[in-house]
Amino acid sequence: MMLILAAALASCGDGASNTTAVSVVGGEPPTTVAAATPVAEPTATPTAAAVAAPAAAEDFATVWARFRTAVLDNDAATIRSLSAPTVEQRGELDSTPVVKLTPAKVPAAIAAMMKAPSGEGTGTAGDALAAYDATPKADTATWGRVGDFEFTRTAAGWRLSAFFYEPDMG
Repeated sequence: MMLILAAALASCGDGASNTTAVSVVGGEPPTTVAAATPVAEPTATPTAAAVAAPAAAEDFATVWARFRTAVLDNDAATIRSLSAPTVEQRGELDSTPVVKLTPAKVPAAIAAMMKAPSGEGTGTAGDALAAYDATPKADTATWGRVGDFEFTRTAAGWRLSAFFYEPDMG
């Protein structure tokens, strides 16, 4: 049997649905079949690069504010995410050996640092950091230092690259 598409798309009064009449050759009555639902256009989904772009574009003061808040809140995940692949832990003197830390080890070292005496006379380093509310500027386009923390601008944005703390000092 041969199908013949009868001429018509009939629309309901509200335009909400379409039907198609199909005739079958051979004397049988036409059958009405619902038309396919139109396919919606896909919506754009941001790529990983587009999502990461704002972090890379953040200015130094914004990154410092996020880092400072993370340190004060002991937010290890944010501290790790704002750390360079290798972070140098330096002492007070140039002769003090430099310890190279992975981002996973940085939060614990900074937490210990925040409990140590501030060197400012009273309180801990955490107290001093909490009291510091200035908006710093980077020293250069690719490097900035706030107190005992040094940051370097990378392709991923500003990252902690070094900090000054000798555990046996506290």
